[in-house]
Amino acid sequence: MRDSGSFRDNLHPGKSSGDLAASAPAVAPPALPTPTPKAQLTTCTTVGEYIAEVVLKELLSVQVSRLRSGSLNPEPLRLLLARRAPDIARDVLDAASGWIPVLAEVRPCTLLPDLDQFPPAVHEVDGLTIQHRQLLQEALEIILDTFNDPGAAGPLSLGGFVDLEWPLLPRLSIASISAQVATVIEHLSWLRPHNPATLMSD
Repeated sequence: MRDSGSFRDNLHPGKSSGDLAASAPAVAPPALPTPTPKAQLTTCTTVGEYIAEVVLKELLSVQVSRLRSGSLNPEPLRLLLARRAPDIARDVLDAASGWIPVLAEVRPCTLLPDLDQFPPAVHEVDGLTIQHRQLLQEALEIILDTFNDPGAAGPLSLGGFVDLEWPLLPRLSIASISAQVATVIEHLSWLRPHNPATLMSD
């Protein structure tokens, strides 16, 4: 077998292995990703913030799916949501408390439960029924209808809403919002001492 040192010497006569190593260009290590500043991270800490973020995500998703070219300016949607967000969370909780009495104790400022956690004895806990979920979606269709009325934008129509396509929240988007809000409501009902999530009002 040919000696590897002799092979290098034939390629670079007059240079030792140490010389070759010293003259080799330094290879920079791969750059590490720059950490995102905490100020740029959005973390929902309350029920009201969670509901607002779910609605905003659907508003943006609908408009992005309709883009044919260019980019989307999200500010008009953010501004409209900022005006409506407190009312949306309160209206959702008020409506749902009519058939899930435990929600009468919940406010938009109530801390968001850990959605990735479940009760220790899951076989003893009831979730939302199909009827609960149907009533929640029907309530959201009424509450969120303001986003499908161009007149509800008010002065914002001069600041970018003319470029958006209506309705802002089709039925499929409202169904998606309903499913995510139902998850929060279900978790909230698990955290109460008495689990009335299955009690329907007359």
